[in-house]
Amino acid sequence: MKIHSHLCGVAIFLNSLSEYGKKRVPMRSVLIRLFGMFVFLFPPAGCLQTRQHLPDVSNLDGWISIPPYKVWSPEWHCAAGSQSAWKVVGDKDEILVKKDIQNSESDVPFPFTIENSRDFLGNRRIFQVSDGWIAAYNKGEWGGSVWWFSEDGKKHSKISEMQITEFIKIHGQLYALSGLAHKTLSEGYLLKLEKNRNGIWTANIIAELKDAPYAYLKKTDASLLVVTSEMLLLVFITGRTEILHQGAWKCLYPNSVAVRGGVIYIGMRYAVARLIPAGAGYKEEWLVPPKYECTPSADK
Repeated sequence: MKIHSHLCGVAIFLNSLSEYGKKRVPMRSVLIRLFGMFVFLFPPAGCLQTRQHLPDVSNLDGWISIPPYKVWSPEWHCAAGSQSAWKVVGDKDEILVKKDIQNSESDVPFPFTIENSRDFLGNRRIFQVSDGWIAAYNKGEWGGSVWWFSEDGKKHSKISEMQITEFIKIHGQLYALSGLAHKTLSEGYLLKLEKNRNGIWTANIIAELKDAPYAYLKKTDASLLVVTSEMLLLVFITGRTEILHQGAWKCLYPNSVAVRGGVIYIGMRYAVARLIPAGAGYKEEWLVPPKYECTPSADK
């Protein structure tokens, strides 16, 4: 997780240089961000959140509401470098919080063994279809690929080089979220996977998200709530998208989203973001466990 934090810090600084090159920001701002990146990569010893033992699964009772941290603030550096991440799950009338344990493989294994190949490396997601399996391999900045495998695995063919993060089934049709956030690049797409007239699987772009998707929730039979690296979007399978909220979770890698009573909860590194309806938009606040708030002198 530290590697992701470092890449994010470098990405923001490179973006600052790009903006300076376009005469959009003064050199003073670039130097300030360079100093911030240095602190981000090499935080002082006291810039750590207070640690405590927490159960693997709990509700949000007792969690403390705090304002979102400002990007480049000492508190934000602490949060972005946190070793803790929380996943939110809707359970009846309450929101449950789980410690996020990342797994580079799909929870569903293939019923056969595939050949060793550089093409089949990276985080894997698989989905069973009528004539076999669709498998997506995502190697981050080193690329990705999507493949069709026959039921016995003896035949396979490449569908696309898109970097799929999630498969989604809607109305019996197969959709997927795809994208990448790396350095100054952040892009995302909603794809539809289907056979063409020749019976060959294809992956077609339905909507451009303009930001890398990290988590989603089905809102209706025709729309998704999609959490990207910096936004909350409403995405329709017709291709229309709406920005619902510009989030403060940059570099905190959101991993899940749940809704209760119109309030939206987003699991991420360090905290749980809570979006409360306010007027035509949302008010964002963060929830953290007791005695967990980042301060520059937390462990001194």
